[in-house]
Amino acid sequence: MAKLARRFLALCSSLTTLGLALICVAALAGFAYAPFDLFNHGQLIWLPALIVATIAAGLLFQPGQARQFIVGIGLIGIAASAAIILPEAISSGPRASTAPQSSVRVMTFNINASFGPATANLAPIDDADPDILLLQEFWSSIREEIEDQLDRRFPHKLICREPIGSYLAIYSKRPIAPLDGQDCLTSTNPELRTAAIFAETTDDAGQPFAVAVTHLRWPAPVERQQGQMRELAARLASIETPVLVGGDFNSTPFSYALKRFATDARVQRQTRFLPSFPAAVASHLESFSRFIAWPIPFGVPPFLPLDHLMTRGMAVSHVTLAADSGASDHYPVYADVTLRAD
Repeated sequence: MAKLARRFLALCSSLTTLGLALICVAALAGFAYAPFDLFNHGQLIWLPALIVATIAAGLLFQPGQARQFIVGIGLIGIAASAAIILPEAISSGPRASTAPQSSVRVMTFNINASFGPATANLAPIDDADPDILLLQEFWSSIREEIEDQLDRRFPHKLICREPIGSYLAIYSKRPIAPLDGQDCLTSTNPELRTAAIFAETTDDAGQPFAVAVTHLRWPAPVERQQGQMRELAARLASIETPVLVGGDFNSTPFSYALKRFATDARVQRQTRFLPSFPAAVASHLESFSRFIAWPIPFGVPPFLPLDHLMTRGMAVSHVTLAADSGASDHYPVYADVTLRAD
């Protein structure tokens, strides 16, 4: 019986290793075939799972060519995944912990109140105390609950009221104005549903810069999100002043598509390794653990870096996740930025 169970587990671990290795190798080739790039969004799942499966296969298989083959395939997959993840992890190294007095703090927040009252989302906003707040999924129901309180904190705002606009908003402590009247940019292609707000403001020295917020749709189908990225990139590339764009891109930094977007838009990605979604997994596990009256000995941290800040002509002192997500399923991301002298 024990021998049969060992063979079954060996078969399961080998199939898992082969499947995950194939996914990782395909993801590495995503630059050549766009549908393969979809696999890159799950890199923080594939790599640890493949490591565990490869080790399990190595332990369960008897010494011989079969074990060498399975472990070898697993190592190839691990190398392919590491080739995508490690450059992003390395480039997300430590930044200055203190910001210049002239810096502007910007926060992007998918404020969808999935796990409690909308007022709970005010807590991370107050903790970070941003000068400019970029909101996504600012649904009418949420707006009704907290608009008055946001107005007291931020005297200036622009709101995208279009029904296809993912309900975007920019709240600011400093005066802002629509950039070329684009307070609610929507795509001419109804299938893309691209939406963004482009605004202009100034730093403490009176130097102008542009700020934009957007919310892209999910990366599948591939053509839809890539069309959104092309539209936004062209609009951002045409702006000659320093620019900051933030939002829920529904795309991870491991994706070739997001990297191409940054290149085409002439911006630098500042959020390279900040998993911001989902924010409520840990609390859900705690609730389930209490329900079944059995402790769950592990937690599941966020594993999808979907919320991004990107800049051009700006220095970033630090960029980080807020410690609290309020009632949202996304952690807010914020950074301190200053205009560069050049």
